[in-house]
Amino acid sequence: MNKGKLILEGEIELLSPLHIGSGDNDSTDLDIIKDNEGRPFITFTSFIGALKNHIQKNYNVVTTDTDVLFGLSDDIDSRGSIIMGTDLYLTDESKPLITTRDGIKIELPNGMVEKGAKYDYEIVDCGIKFSFMLEAAYSSDSFSKEKLLQYYSTVVDSLKNDDGLNKQPGLRLGAKTNNGLGRIRIVNEKLYDYDFAEMQNVIAWLKREKGKEIEIIPPFEINEDDFIIDAYLDLKTSLIQRSYNDDPKLPDSTHIQSNKKDILTGSGTKGAIAARAKKIINTIWNEKREIEKNEFCIKLFGDVNTKDKTKKAVKGKLQIEERELPEYVAELQTRIKIDRFTGGTITGALFDSMPLFNSKKAMQQTELKNKYTRLTIRVKKCTEAEAGLMLLVLKDIWTGDLAIGGEKGIGRGVFNGFSASIKYHKETIELTVGLENLEKLQKYVDALIINAGGKNGNK
Repeated sequence: MNKGKLILEGEIELLSPLHIGSGDNDSTDLDIIKDNEGRPFITFTSFIGALKNHIQKNYNVVTTDTDVLFGLSDDIDSRGSIIMGTDLYLTDESKPLITTRDGIKIELPNGMVEKGAKYDYEIVDCGIKFSFMLEAAYSSDSFSKEKLLQYYSTVVDSLKNDDGLNKQPGLRLGAKTNNGLGRIRIVNEKLYDYDFAEMQNVIAWLKREKGKEIEIIPPFEINEDDFIIDAYLDLKTSLIQRSYNDDPKLPDSTHIQSNKKDILTGSGTKGAIAARAKKIINTIWNEKREIEKNEFCIKLFGDVNTKDKTKKAVKGKLQIEERELPEYVAELQTRIKIDRFTGGTITGALFDSMPLFNSKKAMQQTELKNKYTRLTIRVKKCTEAEAGLMLLVLKDIWTGDLAIGGEKGIGRGVFNGFSASIKYHKETIELTVGLENLEKLQKYVDALIINAGGKNGNK
């Protein structure tokens, strides 16, 4: 028999835009799910499924316990979840901003846009909140109160989304989470206990009144096997990750914004990083080990084969955060297209754009996040060879050899490295402009060379 109930209530705040697809394409190629009033919401199945997957992958928990708690559905066995809840709806003060973003597929390793692979999708902009509630019963056999409380504490820990290097990333919701979307955090959380040994608690639970508020205890231990680079970059030239305008009175393209603030998108940055990483791999990899090279790339970057529908898509381990940019200045620039044969201007090929430039206001700031562009790279369950590859990519960005964003052909998107914190195997290594501590990182580059077959040939 149930001895009592634990109910967790709180709010989920979007730290980055969210896309939970509805399966429709009425407004864009990928519309988000909305209720009858046109307001976005998060389905409970999406929330609880992502929560189970996140806890199983990032915490030292017993799989059979999580199957009982969150439910199980596969070809062998199926069982319901002992956790109950409802869909997550907007709080009263939240006013959602639904915008459209363009997406493209990058051909690796040349970094060019694949022909015919452009699409658009809806997102809910960051800053809004959804209310949520989890309810589960504890008993004397399968789930004691103490065990259920520790799992609830792990749920709260999963939703804290600490932005530093001290823990695993928090839970992400929806699609394109490796591109920085769906980052959330819990706010205003309360945990209530209804001990059915006392009749007033039974009555309070039946009337949906508040129970006895109890404290969160330490969660389960975290698996620390991610590789994390948290770098601050100084914008050397200009930057534009393009957003196109329909209004003819506005510039043809401006830098993309989220919640009316300029951002460095995870999708655009990840495309540049993946293209450069693939070039490095092609350079150092032993030609006789083509199959191993393809497997290495698919595990790290994922694979979506749009031409062969029989092949299952694979989600990669590389994750790039979407970051708000410092107060850079946007300036209008008019450009023309030149006929390569005659050297003259092509008729009708006049266009303008508004890239971002470093500003005195940004340079005078004291906090790193307000002065420099922040780039966060994470590789989940990272091998030493994969860590070495990401370090080589960081070196190219740090020295200005790898540009980010659009219009790279005319010098945009070039950065210089200022500082970086690199965490792997519970060790944190700090890099500054002078690039100290490189000897501590060389072993990971060596691991990449060995993995590529460099010991016997292509070193």
